[in-house]
Formats: sequence, C-alpha cells, structure tokens
Amino acid sequence: MKETEMLKDMHTAVAGDEEPGEILQSRERHFNLWSTLGINYSAIGTPLSIGTYLSFSFALGGSPAYIYGYLVAGFMQIIVCLSLSELAAAYPHSSGQVYWTSIFAPRRYSRSLSYWTGAFTASAWFFWMCGTYLFTTQLLFATVSMARVQFTAEKYQVYLGYVAAAIVSLVLNTTLFKHYSALLRLMVILVNAGAVITMVVLLVRSSPKRTAQTVFVDFIEDSGWKSSGFAFLLGLLPGVTAINGFDSSTHVTDELPNPEKQVPQVMVGTAILAYLAGLPMTIVYMFCVVNEEALLDPVGGQPIAQLFLDSCNSLPLAVFLMVIFTFVFLIAASAMTTTSSRVFWSLANEKHLACSAWLEKLTTSRSLPINAICFTVIAGCAIGLLSFGSALALSAMLNTAAICFFISFLIPLICVVTKRDILKKRAHYMNLGSTGLALNCIAISWMLLMSVVLLFPGSLPVTTANMNYAIAVLGGVMIVFGVSVHEV
Repeated sequence: MKETEMLKDMHTAVAGDEEPGEILQSRERHFNLWSTLGINYSAIGTPLSIGTYLSFSFALGGSPAYIYGYLVAGFMQIIVCLSLSELAAAYPHSSGQVYWTSIFAPRRYSRSLSYWTGAFTASAWFFWMCGTYLFTTQLLFATVSMARVQFTAEKYQVYLGYVAAAIVSLVLNTTLFKHYSALLRLMVILVNAGAVITMVVLLVRSSPKRTAQTVFVDFIEDSGWKSSGFAFLLGLLPGVTAINGFDSSTHVTDELPNPEKQVPQVMVGTAILAYLAGLPMTIVYMFCVVNEEALLDPVGGQPIAQLFLDSCNSLPLAVFLMVIFTFVFLIAASAMTTTSSRVFWSLANEKHLACSAWLEKLTTSRSLPINAICFTVIAGCAIGLLSFGSALALSAMLNTAAICFFISFLIPLICVVTKRDILKKRAHYMNLGSTGLALNCIAISWMLLMSVVLLFPGSLPVTTANMNYAIAVLGGVMIVFGVSVHEV
C-alpha cells in the first residue's frame, strides 16, 4: 500500500468538473458505525457537558433561559446537521465541508474558498480540542479542591495537567489505537450511564429543590444588557456548544466501510440522541440548585463542582460524580484529537498546507496519520501556554471554535443553495427532497445570526475581566492562514 493516495475526487471537483470522480479508499478501515458514533458522542457528551455551563443560567435569563435556550439552540443545530448530512451522503469525503465547497463553489473561487473552509474547519476542531484539554484539567483540580478546601491550583500545575490530557490523547490515538475503537463504542453507554447516575443522585440527595415557578417562569436579567431578547441570544452558547461538531464523522470517511450511508446516520443519530438526552439533564440541574449564591464563587472555579457539593450533601458522592465528568471529558479530548488530526491530514493530502508532504504521511502498518496526530498535540500544548495568561482563555477558545464551526458550515451551504440542481442529480441516502432548500436557508440564517452574537461580551459594562476575546483569536486565525496560503 502506498503511504498516501491522492483522492482524485477532490482534484476533479477543484478543476471545475460538475461530476466528481469516485473516492479512492486507500486507508485501513479503523472504524465502524458504532465506534464512529462513539467519536461524535464522546466529543460532545451533551447530557454531562451541558451541566458545565451553569454559570450562564444566572446572569443571562436564569433557569428559564437555560432550559428554553437549550431547546431553541439544539433544534436549530439539528437543522444545520440535517443540511450537512445530505451533503455527506451525496459526496462522502474525509475533507468534509472543504470538499463540498470545492464542488458547489463558483469555479473561479473554488480553490480559495475550499482553502478558507479548511482553515476554519481545522481551527474549530483545534480550539475545541485545546479547550477540552484545559477544561478536563480544571475539572480535575476542582475535584481536588472539593477534598482539600485550602487547595488552589497554581498556573503551572494547570498547564502540566493540560499537557497530561494531551499526552493521554496522543497515546490513545497511537500506541493504544487498536483498543481505541472498542473504548469509543463503550463511551456511548458510559456517557448515558453517567448522566443517569448523576440525575438519580441529584434528585435523591438535593434538598430543598427549586420550585417550578423558579425553574420554568422567573426570567432573571442581570447581565447589563438592556434588551432581554439579546441577553437570551447570548445565553444560547450552552446549546450551541453541547450539540455541535457534526462533521466529526466525515473526517474518518476513508476509515469507514460504507461512508455514504454510515456518515449521515452517525451525524443525525448523534445530534438527535444528544438533544434528547441533554434536555432532561438541563431540567434536573436547574431543580437541584440548592445554593445559587455559592455558584457565583464556586469551588475550583467550576459551578458544576459546587452544585454537586451542595446538592449531594456528601463529599464522597460529589467526588464520585466529578470523577465521572473528568473521565468523560478526557475521552472527549481524545476524540477531538482524532478528528482534529484527520482534518489536518486531509488538508495536507490536498496540498493546502505548507508542510503537506510531512503531514500527509501515513504509517505503513495501520495507515495512521502519525505526523498529523503528533503535530496536532504538540501545537495544542503550545496553545495551552495561554493558560498562564488570562483566565478567559477557555471561554475564548470555545467561542472561537463555535464561530469557526459556523463559518466552515456556512461556506458550503451558501454555495449549495445556488447549485442544488447538482445535488438533485446525484442519488444519495439522506435526501431532504423538496424541504432541502428551506432547511438550508434556515440553517444559514441561524449560523449568520449566532456568528455575530458570539462575538459580544456576556455582560456590560465591558472590562478586561469580561471581554469576549473571540474576535482577537479569530483575527489571529485569519492572519496565520492568510500568511500560510500555499498554492491556493
């Protein structure tokens, strides 16, 4: 087997032909339907991850905004997922939205638009991965702080924990890769089991519980924004982040036996499963808040840790729940490393990067993109140095990731709207039929709105402590990839 097979499909499309060639499957099939579902579901872990955004529920509308915001954001995200899954079914490719852009974009701009789609896709997964490394570490030290009240993690300790999470991800994606697929399949069960355990423990142990009036009706606006509607939009970040990363399965297309069917199945299945599993958890979290004031200054800086400590009224139980959360986020970081490395590999395989010749190399034994994996982890550790600076590094990473996801989805969908006749000519498993154009337009409108909203600070007046630095990070992304344009 050659180390790298150039996928003719991409180059045919970029050259301007309307009908792309067939995909050349040159990679070993490392994944199947269930392990790929495990990658997607592990990366978002919605039933548990939605609980890490508790701080949003107080300043930006209170409990009603937290619950209804999740309902709205999750529903709109599923519409985005449906639009993308149709493209994944018709044109399965490891480059995902990069490849779809090359097909549907005007011939004159095809190559450059594909490059920038790839730039935002790579940035989205990279920053999401880095944010998860950091958040896993913060959860770990919050657990330690629960047991040792006087303990406060130093910045160097946080960074070492960050690097440790990165190393675990590296090992799972390389040395232990033969066991990785089984672990990912198991994670679908573990995430849901962890959610059920958390739900039961909180409902049984928390007392007194909040009233239905407080949870579902009493809207609280304490962000400083004069418009309650805009404050509600700002509070949609939990739902947007908890149901995202739809393209994850597309980036392992070459490693699936039947991608034109399995990829859209995983995309839609994960989104719907996550949405339904996350809803009851948002309600449970809100009913089980025992000490709302304590959540404003939580143990270890993590509201979810404070919630467990107050609601469980038992240190061992609270620590047990935190261990579950920390483990799930650690595996999520590994799943994001898997996807992020595949994105960089696919971009290198299409010669979009200056170091493509090195990044595109595969191991001869298992056809793994070792160089891309190592590059992703090392670069992630470099970005982790931001943890020595602003405490808002995590927020900036997650906001930037969400915006980059939206931009990477927007470019191909806008191109598709102008050329849906090409899509209609191609038989595909996930066919939206006559509703396709309407869903595409709704998805585009939603992502344009949220891409702007996520650039605003969460509260007023704006200070260095509450500033939204996503715009600065986004500018950095554009500068780096603008300077690094290679053969575009």
